[in-house]
Amino acid sequence: MNMKETLDLLEKFTGIPSPSGNEMGLAREVYKQMKTLCKEVEVDNLGNVMGCITGRKPGAKRVLLSAHMDEVSFMVHKIQPDGFIKITRNGGIPEKNLLGLVVELMTDKGSILGLIGTRSHHLTGMDQRYVVVPMEDLYIDAGFTSAEEAAEAGVRVGTPVVYKRTFFINGSRIFSNALDDRIGLTSMIQAGKLMAEMDIPAEIWIAGSVQEEWSLRGILPIVRYLQPDAHLCCDMYPATDTPDLLEKADLALGKGPVVSEYNFHGRGTLMGLIPDPVLRNSAIEAAALLGFPVQRGVLIGVLTEASYVQTEGRGVATLDIAIPARYSHSGIESSDVNDLDQYIQLIAKTVEVWLQKPVQNRRDLILQ
Repeated sequence: MNMKETLDLLEKFTGIPSPSGNEMGLAREVYKQMKTLCKEVEVDNLGNVMGCITGRKPGAKRVLLSAHMDEVSFMVHKIQPDGFIKITRNGGIPEKNLLGLVVELMTDKGSILGLIGTRSHHLTGMDQRYVVVPMEDLYIDAGFTSAEEAAEAGVRVGTPVVYKRTFFINGSRIFSNALDDRIGLTSMIQAGKLMAEMDIPAEIWIAGSVQEEWSLRGILPIVRYLQPDAHLCCDMYPATDTPDLLEKADLALGKGPVVSEYNFHGRGTLMGLIPDPVLRNSAIEAAALLGFPVQRGVLIGVLTEASYVQTEGRGVATLDIAIPARYSHSGIESSDVNDLDQYIQLIAKTVEVWLQKPVQNRRDLILQ
């Protein structure tokens, strides 16, 4: 796999704002990429983009790879008379990271930069220095002096707001906004290119889904339409190798992709995934065949769109196969180039290994 091509695609994807419910700009680019790769590409009414790499094969196993196109974001809910802009969350936004952050307001007239205001250090009392400011108290300063001036610039109630676009690489480390889940989206498409060159006796679909960060909504129409036999969810997995998380788990950048053994949100929802054991073992075997390490993930506080996929129809064999990344849902996340290269190969190889298995899901294990 050409890593320059991969990184160029990742930079292109991360450069396109794509808040939940407003993914159309990125979806157009994903559609364009899939048209060069897939034998058939479809877009549903919700905005999901689906491509069939192998062409339809009646009677063959159908495998779905998915990655979400949306990112955590904000939305304008009030413009004050003095021109300051009040925002609310759209997805899992961490307030602790927001003060002083540069953001982009996606107006109908174009992007406008603004700053999430923070109290002057000189005027911050001791009782306020270690307080996380709640979302309802945050505001954006975009330089407007009145509500009328903001409106003239195109800002309105409902204007989406995203983190400022940032992308750079130091050594083997990638730093960017929205690696969750542009890195999964990039990897899925690049793995699709590998599978397009393989003689795969199955029907392979790749899908860019919408509204994952807002209640995991977008994947459902995809699965109900395609009714796959197996699903690989291509997403990121929180790395725990920074000084503040060393006791949480052993998931590090530069040590290979992650095969999730268990994830559970545990914060306001009971969703999560205990993966299909045959798919999980196929990924572990695939890594061994490729000759590189794989990390096993078990975390509470994590969930993906695979949570809903597994319960559709008569049940779908599902696996979260991921790349470790630091600083999830913050303005800049970080991952590793070498992990990315291995991740792409692992996705494609896992599908190949799984298709060779005499048993392919929990039902087969019970009835064998």
